[in-house]
Amino acid sequence: MAQRLEQQSFDRAASVLSITRGAVSQRIKALEESLSTVLVKRERPVAAKHAGEVLLRHVKALPILEGSALQELGPTAKPHAPVSLAIAVNADSLATWFPEVLRELLMGQLVALVHQHASFGT
Repeated sequence: MAQRLEQQSFDRAASVLSITRGAVSQRIKALEESLSTVLVKRERPVAAKHAGEVLLRHVKALPILEGSALQELGPTAKPHAPVSLAIAVNADSLATWFPEVLRELLMGQLVALVHQHASFGT
């Protein structure tokens, strides 16, 4: 919705977001339905209704609040602290392309790889 209002059209918002005009419209409609209110005036140029302006202010404030919170909290982990990462890979990918991609990603990194096989029943 923010992009649509900033771009003042469904078409320009879709272009900026790299999605279709219909996808922009559907997302706004779903948001309006979940909030039980109309957020935008569907005319040219596109404009926010009161509820849309309230939501837009909130959306624009989120990155600022997030940055402030992260700065206040500071880093919790040491820059080079070990990190555990679980990756699920199917047998076909593991037998073909995945090992090469993993090797390239981990080049020069100190890592310990643990292989664990899990079978899932149907």
